[in-house]
Amino acid sequence: MIGGGPNGLILATEHSERFDRLVILNTWLHHEGYEYTDALRNWNVRSQQIDFTNWGREFAVQAPFDSSDAVAGALRWPWILPFEQQEAGNADRQEKAFNALASWDRLAHVIFGDQDRVFTPEWGREFAAHIPGATLTIVPREGHLPLLMTDGTGGANCPDCSTENPGDEFAALVLRLISEE
Repeated sequence: MIGGGPNGLILATEHSERFDRLVILNTWLHHEGYEYTDALRNWNVRSQQIDFTNWGREFAVQAPFDSSDAVAGALRWPWILPFEQQEAGNADRQEKAFNALASWDRLAHVIFGDQDRVFTPEWGREFAAHIPGATLTIVPREGHLPLLMTDGTGGANCPDCSTENPGDEFAALVLRLISEE
């Protein structure tokens, strides 16, 4: 499983028989004691002003946001973060998934960009240490989507970065981690 954050990790822990390994990329799970960064809280507010119909290459997936009606879900998603909406944000299920990862008995690889201000490398280290036997890769000069939108030269917000083959270096990293298992 790559990405998916809380939704994907809830799925993985609730249906662990379906997964051989996890690849966890710059994310978190809500749980008691988790300290939300100011960057996430600020993004939560800023997200309500984003024109998702014209978000361009900063968005990881070019979704069909072609009208204001099509962006309702994208605009609502930030407000279901558990620090804003405990029930809508699945706070209880996220915490249950976080606790389940403490006894995860399969392979897990945690990959974080060292420039992510929302889910920091420090949190990545803590998250990886929480999962028994997990590997940790901190990708230098990369932000929230390390190696997925760039050629590894500076993060998703780098105007000079190549996007000709976005994700190639990330795929190579994942394949290398799997080959080293």
